Amino acid sequence: MIGSNFRQSMTWLHTWAGLVVGWVLFFVFLTGTLGYFDTEIDRWMQPERPVFDGNIDSRQAITLAEQYLNNEAPEARSWRVTLPINRNHSDLIVRWKPNPEIDHNGAKIYHGTVIQTLDLNGEAVNYRETGGGQKLYKMHYDLHYVPELVGNILVGICTMFMLVALTTSVIAHRKIFQEIFTFRPFKKQRSWLDIHNIFGVLALPFHFMITYSGLVFFYLTLMPLVYFGVYGNNESKAVSDTKMYPPPIVRSEHSAEMMPLSFFYDKIREIKGDNTVVETINIDHPNNGAARINVRILTDNFTYSQDWLFDGVTGQLIADGEQPTGTVFYRDFLGIHEGLFADISLRWLYFISGIFGTAMIGSGLILWIQKRRIKNLRLGLPIPMNIQLIEKFNIATIVGLPTAIAAYFLANRILPLDLPNRVSAELDVLFVTWLLLTFHALLRPRHYAWMEQLLFAACLFILVPIVNSITTERGLLTSLANLDWVYVSFDFLSGAVGIGFIACAYLYKKYSADSSTATEAEDTPADTQNLAEG
Repeated sequence: MIGSNFRQSMTWLHTWAGLVVGWVLFFVFLTGTLGYFDTEIDRWMQPERPVFDGNIDSRQAITLAEQYLNNEAPEARSWRVTLPINRNHSDLIVRWKPNPEIDHNGAKIYHGTVIQTLDLNGEAVNYRETGGGQKLYKMHYDLHYVPELVGNILVGICTMFMLVALTTSVIAHRKIFQEIFTFRPFKKQRSWLDIHNIFGVLALPFHFMITYSGLVFFYLTLMPLVYFGVYGNNESKAVSDTKMYPPPIVRSEHSAEMMPLSFFYDKIREIKGDNTVVETINIDHPNNGAARINVRILTDNFTYSQDWLFDGVTGQLIADGEQPTGTVFYRDFLGIHEGLFADISLRWLYFISGIFGTAMIGSGLILWIQKRRIKNLRLGLPIPMNIQLIEKFNIATIVGLPTAIAAYFLANRILPLDLPNRVSAELDVLFVTWLLLTFHALLRPRHYAWMEQLLFAACLFILVPIVNSITTERGLLTSLANLDWVYVSFDFLSGAVGIGFIACAYLYKKYSADSSTATEAEDTPADTQNLAEG
């Protein structure tokens, strides 16, 4: 038996580990959960994009891409060809890094990567600029607007707090599995406790997996001394040992004719089998004596990739794709975290589990406030300013953030297509909306803040399919007729979320306690003991 004092200390630790970083974790879980359908969100936010049917000849696509790159950037520092092979890569995309320019002082000026999408005839096609689902996904680990390293460190620290909160929750709850089947509606504080427990326990294995594998993402960021203790500044040895990246190659002073890229596609299939899926082909120093071809293939379970390195001029294999156990472990965990192996049904399970995690965090934040508010009301004491302020930020996070994401979707349809820096403008709409809703929550009384933001969120989400049907030819009825399930699902879910917010507003209005008379006299001592302590 675990002693009651130890259990109470774990309860205290669980409460504060979750509360201190709760707002950040809510942001991370919500945006990360949307990332499981990042490709589908990309498609919705680029209505000009044709539907990917999977009937692509990869060898022909490689030839078309090579012809385009030779015409547009024959002397680039590097090329990259991404093949249309699955939902994550549904377009033929070429990238190249131009050679640096030399200024009047002899200094090199490097330019960014040029990215171009090609159609199946090898012609350049352009869709509207958008952050899409990729930007939402990246937010969950870089936080946007802050330097990427700072964002990674902050998210890594919060993830460690999350792991502590999950571990202590298992210890603190004596009847953790019984709580899956326990829900007492309309009981104020007890109801929030039951909701928090249900969402936490139902997807508990997922929560542990996603949190631990998330920490694996940041192993170098959070434990840099391990890396430097082993390798110091010897980057080439680190690359050689881990085989995560191809070794850097110095450009030759002589040009040379490369083997056709299709040769390397055929070569890798000859080595690995005809069912081998080639994801990308990277070319360092194309049309140069030092040309190197890196062919990246997907493993059978799609959890990670292998890189095969060839000499671009002779076609000779330089390094196979076999990787050390540590690298395989790392990439497997990334694949599991991102659900790369998942089919559509398992991807929905990932998504639903992520929503459960988001709801678990949100209900925990509300439960903490409810407990303290009701305790003060019982004693006839005013609600402290810090409790009021925390609840204001709860409103801005739990309701304001989803509302801002709806504004992001609407901005994609409303902003002019030729607007400069359109991607940044879409993201600015998201964060400005969130900032305005934060000010609204701070300025309005709590009851009105909850009601107004819930109704505003409902309006924006219901507007998403309406505005989509007005501004594009991919409205709900048209999508149903064309059996375009990505658009049907997106519009349907947006409307359903809007209706869900209306239901929340109705329930809040009907069952929210009057601050002058609210009590929790029906709580039993056992219920009170199970409530999170702070």
